[in-house]
Amino acid sequence: MRPKEDLRELLFRDEEAERLARLVKQGMWTVVLGPRMVGKTSLIKATLKGSRSVYVNLWGARNLSDLLERLSRSLQDPLSRRIFSRVDSLTLGPLPSVTLRNRSRVIGDILGELSRTGRVVVILDEVQELSSVTKQLWDILSYVFYSFPNVTFVFTGSMTGLIRVVLSPPEGSPLVGRKPVRLELKPFTEPQSREFLRRGFEESGMKVPEVDEVVGELDGIPGWLTLYGYLRVHQGLDHERAMEETRMEACKVLKESFSHFLRGRRNRDMYLEIVKRLPSRWSELKRAVGASDEVLREALRSLQDWFYVKKINEVYEVHDRMMRFCALNDLI
Repeated sequence: MRPKEDLRELLFRDEEAERLARLVKQGMWTVVLGPRMVGKTSLIKATLKGSRSVYVNLWGARNLSDLLERLSRSLQDPLSRRIFSRVDSLTLGPLPSVTLRNRSRVIGDILGELSRTGRVVVILDEVQELSSVTKQLWDILSYVFYSFPNVTFVFTGSMTGLIRVVLSPPEGSPLVGRKPVRLELKPFTEPQSREFLRRGFEESGMKVPEVDEVVGELDGIPGWLTLYGYLRVHQGLDHERAMEETRMEACKVLKESFSHFLRGRRNRDMYLEIVKRLPSRWSELKRAVGASDEVLREALRSLQDWFYVKKINEVYEVHDRMMRFCALNDLI
């Protein structure tokens, strides 16, 4: 399902949308956080519709060359091409034949050129994908912050790599006194989920008696609720088939996401075992996985940073029940 791009299509996000719009208007850099499929991209795109903005999807990107390529794809209008031509460090041509003297400076200068005619919002979506080049990205952000005050950044991703540094800037950083604002997007409550489905089915002239069952399983994640509704309304599936399709599609999405999370990590099986054991307390997880305190602590911190796991009082739980379903059924 494609992200929403109109505020009229977003339900129960008025407060977050108003806050994001206000922050951007004030030139504040903002980090939008939340579980997968909770609606981060939809919130940003819908809120900033009509604003001068550049959206860069970094899912699957690995390095600055990937960032430059994604940025280039986002700037296809004639004005943007003229901006590229004014950056003399860049030799234009079909990517990947772009040649660079200094990728970091080139990216910064492109953003600077965009800001010459007024404020521009640069949306870096899934920025955790570039964790391997956090230092270079931080240098770019510092350069842009000092040099181009008309550039405002909005980031999404998990609490790793660049986002962790941005939200807790090191001493001496230009962002120390004006660090970006954290805006966390939470799943719908049960009443909101029921109302979300009720309105959608009502607009389509359908009565669906299984709404409570759907809400109980899909856990307030707007992406899964939207998918179930689409399968019922537009594909004409009955409840059982629509739920089965939603589960399978959710597991595909979560499997890809979890694979990115596990990339380069040791003890991959331990992370999966932790998810399967939730909800659990620390002592229960310690016995189950047989890891040292240090290893288990780091594993839980990483899972929380990526919004797979949350801690309520002394109990660790999944952010999205679908994640546990997929793990228990060997679908991730």
